[in-house]
Amino acid sequence: MRRAEEALRHEAEVLDFAHDVARSAVLPRVVGLDIDERGTLLLLTAVSGSRLGNRDPFTARHVRLISELHERRRPLDGAALRDALKWRVDEEPDSAHARFLSEALQSTTDLWPAVRAAHFSHGDLTPWNCLNCGAALGVVDWETAGYRIPGWDVLHYHVQIESITRTGQPARAADRILRHSSSAAARDVVLAAADIDLPKVERWRALQLLGLIEGAVDLLATQPNVSRRGIEVRTHTIARILGVAPPALGKAR
Repeated sequence: MRRAEEALRHEAEVLDFAHDVARSAVLPRVVGLDIDERGTLLLLTAVSGSRLGNRDPFTARHVRLISELHERRRPLDGAALRDALKWRVDEEPDSAHARFLSEALQSTTDLWPAVRAAHFSHGDLTPWNCLNCGAALGVVDWETAGYRIPGWDVLHYHVQIESITRTGQPARAADRILRHSSSAAARDVVLAAADIDLPKVERWRALQLLGLIEGAVDLLATQPNVSRRGIEVRTHTIARILGVAPPALGKAR
């Protein structure tokens, strides 16, 4: 209950700011936020439009949104973020996924400090959180909005399609994620905004890796059973980028 209240309060706080940032999109507006002993109620205006299909691809409207969100940035201590993620993994019970993510964090130690800014992010950009509103893109569910690794929303959009709307081998999901998330338009917008101290040819690979690792660690720490496929899809994609074997599930240390 406490967590739900915090999420709704955060969404109410962030929506006014998001309206100023996501200028091309249609967003709900806050009507009221009521909190009492019975619970929390967030009232929002409706966003009129038709839902996207659950596997609808990124379009020029999504790319425009990403461009606008990436205009807002904050300094990022990448090394501190990496240490915080490592601490979270080390606090988890021993598992193939925990060991894999610990090793992935170790092998990417030099990449984290190279990312010097975090950018404003919807946090859960997916087809089912988007609507067709004529020429504009409607975007709802801003409760996880915040500052993240550049390109987070681009990668998350494709990862969630594979994690939630598909079944099948995670290795094939990883192939599709890397193919679709690397489309030139979205990649170029992210790289143009990102403050990252790496050669140009290495930047997109690094941002994909760090975003996937952070997402996988968060799921492992907060909902390892509910999001098991999401963790598997992310770790297989990380393995594909690093050129290593994915987690060997079921093998205890």
